Amino acid sequence: MGVFGPVVNQGARLETMTKQFDLPICMDEPTAEYAKMYLPESEGRIRRLARVRPKGMDTPMTVYGLLPQTDQFAWVTDEVVADYDKALDLVTEGNWAGAIEVLNKLPDEDGPKHFLLRNMAEFDNTPPASWDGAFSLANK
Repeated sequence: MGVFGPVVNQGARLETMTKQFDLPICMDEPTAEYAKMYLPESEGRIRRLARVRPKGMDTPMTVYGLLPQTDQFAWVTDEVVADYDKALDLVTEGNWAGAIEVLNKLPDEDGPKHFLLRNMAEFDNTPPASWDGAFSLANK
Protein backbone atom coordinates (compact mmCIF):
# COMPACT_ATOMS: atom_id res chain seq x y z
CA MET A 1 0.00 0.00 0.00
CA GLY A 2 1.30 3.46 -0.83
CA VAL A 3 0.52 7.10 -0.48
CA PHE A 4 -0.82 9.04 -3.44
CA GLY A 5 -2.82 12.09 -4.47
CA PRO A 6 -2.31 15.80 -5.14
CA VAL A 7 -0.78 16.58 -1.74
CA VAL A 8 1.81 13.83 -2.16
CA ASN A 9 2.56 15.04 -5.70
CA GLN A 10 3.05 18.59 -4.46
CA GLY A 11 5.31 17.38 -1.65
CA ALA A 12 7.42 15.46 -4.14
CA ARG A 13 7.70 18.52 -6.39
CA LEU A 14 8.75 20.69 -3.44
CA GLU A 15 11.42 18.17 -2.50
CA THR A 16 12.80 18.31 -6.05
CA MET A 17 12.79 22.12 -5.95
CA THR A 18 15.30 22.07 -3.08
CA LYS A 19 17.91 21.06 -5.65
CA GLN A 20 16.78 23.72 -8.14
CA PHE A 21 16.97 26.48 -5.50
CA ASP A 22 20.02 24.97 -3.77
CA LEU A 23 18.32 25.16 -0.38
CA PRO A 24 17.72 22.53 2.32
CA ILE A 25 13.90 22.84 2.46
CA CYS A 26 11.19 24.26 0.18
CA MET A 27 7.57 24.66 1.25
CA ASP A 28 4.23 25.90 0.00
CA GLU A 29 2.58 29.13 1.09
CA PRO A 30 0.28 27.75 3.84
CA THR A 31 3.23 25.97 5.45
CA ALA A 32 5.37 29.10 5.19
CA GLU A 33 2.67 31.23 6.81
CA TYR A 34 2.36 28.75 9.67
CA ALA A 35 6.14 28.65 10.12
CA LYS A 36 6.34 32.47 10.13
CA MET A 37 3.86 32.54 13.02
CA TYR A 38 5.44 29.83 15.18
CA LEU A 39 9.10 29.35 14.23
CA PRO A 40 11.49 31.57 16.20
CA GLU A 41 14.00 33.28 13.91
CA SER A 42 16.76 31.85 16.10
CA GLU A 43 15.72 28.40 14.79
CA GLY A 44 15.08 29.24 11.14
CA ARG A 45 14.01 31.86 8.65
CA ILE A 46 11.41 31.86 5.87
CA ARG A 47 12.20 33.26 2.44
CA ARG A 48 9.90 33.68 -0.58
CA LEU A 49 11.52 32.04 -3.61
CA ALA A 50 9.35 32.17 -6.73
CA ARG A 51 5.98 31.59 -8.31
CA VAL A 52 6.11 28.30 -10.20
CA ARG A 53 3.91 25.81 -11.97
CA PRO A 54 5.35 22.40 -11.01
CA LYS A 55 5.54 19.76 -13.73
CA GLY A 56 2.26 17.92 -14.03
CA MET A 57 0.32 20.63 -12.17
CA ASP A 58 -1.87 23.31 -13.74
CA THR A 59 -2.10 25.73 -10.84
CA PRO A 60 0.85 28.02 -10.02
CA MET A 61 2.10 28.13 -6.45
CA THR A 62 4.39 30.41 -4.48
CA VAL A 63 7.36 28.52 -3.11
CA TYR A 64 9.22 29.47 0.06
CA GLY A 65 12.48 28.31 1.53
CA LEU A 66 13.28 27.45 5.10
CA LEU A 67 16.75 28.66 5.95
CA PRO A 68 18.66 27.50 8.99
CA GLN A 69 19.72 29.87 11.74
CA THR A 70 21.73 32.90 10.69
CA ASP A 71 25.02 31.25 11.63
CA GLN A 72 24.59 28.72 8.78
CA PHE A 73 23.71 30.77 5.60
CA ALA A 74 25.09 33.90 7.27
CA TRP A 75 25.47 35.59 3.87
CA VAL A 76 21.64 35.57 3.52
CA THR A 77 21.19 38.84 5.38
CA ASP A 78 17.95 40.77 5.73
CA GLU A 79 19.27 43.05 2.98
CA VAL A 80 19.85 40.11 0.62
CA VAL A 81 16.32 38.82 1.28
CA ALA A 82 14.84 42.30 0.72
CA ASP A 83 16.77 42.76 -2.54
CA TYR A 84 15.74 39.29 -3.71
CA ASP A 85 12.08 40.07 -2.90
CA LYS A 86 12.37 43.24 -4.96
CA ALA A 87 13.87 41.29 -7.87
CA LEU A 88 11.19 38.60 -7.56
CA ASP A 89 8.44 41.25 -7.70
CA LEU A 90 10.06 42.64 -10.87
CA VAL A 91 10.19 39.15 -12.40
CA THR A 92 6.53 38.56 -11.60
CA GLU A 93 5.56 41.95 -13.09
CA GLY A 94 7.50 41.13 -16.27
CA ASN A 95 10.32 43.65 -15.74
CA TRP A 96 13.06 41.10 -16.23
CA ALA A 97 15.76 43.64 -17.12
CA GLY A 98 15.20 45.37 -13.78
CA ALA A 99 15.17 42.04 -11.97
CA ILE A 100 18.46 40.96 -13.56
CA GLU A 101 20.07 44.23 -12.47
CA VAL A 102 19.03 43.63 -8.85
CA LEU A 103 19.90 39.91 -8.90
CA ASN A 104 23.40 40.58 -10.20
CA LYS A 105 24.11 42.50 -6.97
CA LEU A 106 23.33 39.45 -4.80
CA PRO A 107 26.05 37.05 -3.56
CA ASP A 108 27.10 34.30 -5.97
CA GLU A 109 26.33 31.70 -3.28
CA ASP A 110 22.62 32.51 -3.56
CA GLY A 111 20.86 29.53 -5.13
CA PRO A 112 17.50 31.28 -5.59
CA LYS A 113 19.26 34.05 -7.54
CA HIS A 114 20.61 31.45 -9.95
CA PHE A 115 17.19 29.79 -10.23
CA LEU A 116 15.63 33.03 -11.45
CA LEU A 117 18.52 33.89 -13.76
CA ARG A 118 18.45 30.39 -15.33
CA ASN A 119 14.72 30.44 -15.88
CA MET A 120 14.73 33.92 -17.42
CA ALA A 121 17.67 32.97 -19.67
CA GLU A 122 15.55 30.14 -21.12
CA PHE A 123 13.39 32.90 -22.63
CA ASP A 124 16.34 35.09 -23.70
CA ASN A 125 15.65 37.29 -20.65
CA THR A 126 12.35 38.50 -22.09
CA PRO A 127 9.02 37.40 -20.62
CA PRO A 128 6.95 35.37 -23.06
CA ALA A 129 3.71 36.89 -24.37
CA SER A 130 1.77 34.45 -22.17
CA TRP A 131 3.69 35.43 -19.00
CA ASP A 132 1.50 35.10 -15.92
CA GLY A 133 4.22 35.56 -13.31
CA ALA A 134 4.95 31.84 -12.86
CA PHE A 135 7.72 29.71 -14.32
CA SER A 136 6.58 26.31 -15.60
CA LEU A 137 9.04 23.74 -14.32
CA ALA A 138 10.16 20.97 -16.66
CA ASN A 139 11.47 18.58 -13.97
CA LYS A 140 9.49 16.59 -11.45
